[in-house]
Amino acid sequence: MIRDIEQLKTNHFDILVIGGGINGCAISRDAALRGAKVALIEKDDFASGASGKTTKLIHGGIRYLEQFNFRLVCESLHERAILLRQAPHLVKPLEFIIPVYKDDPRSLLKIRAGVYIYDRLAAGNNICPHRALKKHELLSLEQNINPLNLKGGVIYCDAQMDDIRLCLDNAISAYDVGASVSNKTEAVGFIREKGRITGVEARDKLRGEEFFIRASMVINATGAWSNQIVRMDEPDASAITRPTKGIHIIYRKLPHARAILLSAHKDKRIFFVIPWRGFSLIGTTDTDYRGSEDEVYASIDEVEYLLEETRRVFPDENIDKKGIITTYASLRPLVNTQGKPAWQVSREHLIRESRAGLISVLGGKYTTYRHLAEQVVDLE
Repeated sequence: MIRDIEQLKTNHFDILVIGGGINGCAISRDAALRGAKVALIEKDDFASGASGKTTKLIHGGIRYLEQFNFRLVCESLHERAILLRQAPHLVKPLEFIIPVYKDDPRSLLKIRAGVYIYDRLAAGNNICPHRALKKHELLSLEQNINPLNLKGGVIYCDAQMDDIRLCLDNAISAYDVGASVSNKTEAVGFIREKGRITGVEARDKLRGEEFFIRASMVINATGAWSNQIVRMDEPDASAITRPTKGIHIIYRKLPHARAILLSAHKDKRIFFVIPWRGFSLIGTTDTDYRGSEDEVYASIDEVEYLLEETRRVFPDENIDKKGIITTYASLRPLVNTQGKPAWQVSREHLIRESRAGLISVLGGKYTTYRHLAEQVVDLE
C-alpha cells in the first residue's frame, strides 16, 4: 500500500472511514468493492488497537448462551463458517477442551447442555460435532491437566485466527480495489456545511501538516476512541461506548495440545489457555477502564489473576511470572450499558447517526466484522 496524502487532499470521497481496526478496514473494503470512492485513515498503525490484541479466536461465543443471546451466537457461527471458507490461510479450525471440576461455577450438566445447543445453532455450519468426555477420556486427551476433583468435560471445535494479518488483508484488499489508505493520519476536526459533516480536518503525524479530506459520508470506526470522535462532533454528547480492558499473557508452552476453556473461580468469568506459535496464550480479563485510551497496560493484579486461575489446572507446572514471555492489553468498545458487570455486557454492535450525519459503529466482536461492514455500507 502506498500512503498518498495528496490523494486525500485533492479528491472528494463518497465515504471516509476513521479508524484502521478490523471494522474500519472491513467497511472500507466492502464499500470499495461496491464501487464507492473510499478513504481510510488511521492515527497510528493498522490493527494497533484492540484488533491486533485479541484472543486470536473466530468463534460463536459459547458464553453468550448464558445471556440467552442466541441471535449473536447464530450470527457469529454463520460468520465463522464464511471466514473459514474465505480466509483458510488465516482462520483455521481449533479443538477445545472444557474440563469441569467439582467446585467449578458451572456444572458438568450445564456445560454439556451449552455445547449441545452451540452445535445445534451452528446447524450446517458446524465444524465438527462436540463430544461429552468422561474423566478418563479427558485425561487420555490431555494427560497433564489436574485430575483432582475432575468430573469430566467436553470437546468441541471453534476457529483460531491471525488477527493482525486478517485486519491488514482487509486494508490491502480495500487499497487494491481503489481505496485511498493512510496510517499516521489523525482526524482532528470536522468540516461542516449547513450543519452537516462533509469531511474532516486531518493531521499528517509524520510531517505535522494539517489538511482537509472531503466526503459525502464520514464513518467513526475508532473503537475505544469513539467517544473522542463523537465529542468532536457534539462536545456535550454522552459517552456512546463503555471501554473495558482485556489483558493477555503469552506464556512459555504449557503441556496441552488443544485449547482449553476454563471458568475462573474468583469471578466466574470464562477464559482460555490456547496454543499459539509455540507458546500458550492465556486470557482474557474484562474490567471497566477509565484511563487514557492510548496507555493501556496489563497490571500486576490482572496478570496474577490469570496465573492463579491457570495454576489450578496445571498444578505441576510451577506457573509464575518467570514463565511470562510478554503481556498485552486492549480496550473493547462495548455499547454503553450500565448496571451489569463488564463481562456480561452484550457484544452485539449498533450503528448510530448523529444530527450532523456522523455514522458511529459501536460494540461488535471480531468474528462478526464482515456482517457489520455490510450493514454499515448498506446505509450509503
